[in-house]
Amino acid sequence: MGQAVGAPLPFTGEGDHAKHGGGGCRLCWLVGLPPSVAFGATFPRKREKDVRVLAARLDPKQSLSHRRRASVPAFGVSMTFAAILVVAGRFLLGLMFIIAGVRNFIHLGERFDLKTNYGFVLPKPLIVIGFAAQLLGGLSVAFGVLPFWGALALICFIIPATAFYHNLLMFIGKDRDPHLYLVTVNAALCGAFLLVMALS
Repeated sequence: MGQAVGAPLPFTGEGDHAKHGGGGCRLCWLVGLPPSVAFGATFPRKREKDVRVLAARLDPKQSLSHRRRASVPAFGVSMTFAAILVVAGRFLLGLMFIIAGVRNFIHLGERFDLKTNYGFVLPKPLIVIGFAAQLLGGLSVAFGVLPFWGALALICFIIPATAFYHNLLMFIGKDRDPHLYLVTVNAALCGAFLLVMALS
């Protein structure tokens, strides 16, 4: 039988979400819907298990490793729509850097000769390390293999790359416009990777 609309969920212990009426449920705040709407007129057993998993993951009293283990669904539990969106979005983010990393290694000789905004060329080993972080970080994020560290590696790649090749203070007028665009794009990518880290 399903759970009645608005009725408290039968959760007990740490991460209890029974206080739906008082607005204290972090899960409902995360979903952005009232409890009666967020959980619907029925509450299938699989969905209840999914919410239990998320509740354990959101519980700040638990250790980080415990919350990460709780976020891994048991075998046979179907993915929720939100989880599918996370996986798809993460794959698209990583794919961009996989393509860029492969292209950079294909044209590595040209990249070695590329000057920074300051007029000097970066050391070849540093360029190779940067492109390796770009490619491996993209693979990590896209396929969910240690995505926290993959996202962190990509942030560490984006920030210095932006500073070396898109320093807004080095340009004026129309010459600044493409760099302004790329700086905002890179800032948005860093924000997306922070979200990947938060969900990993």
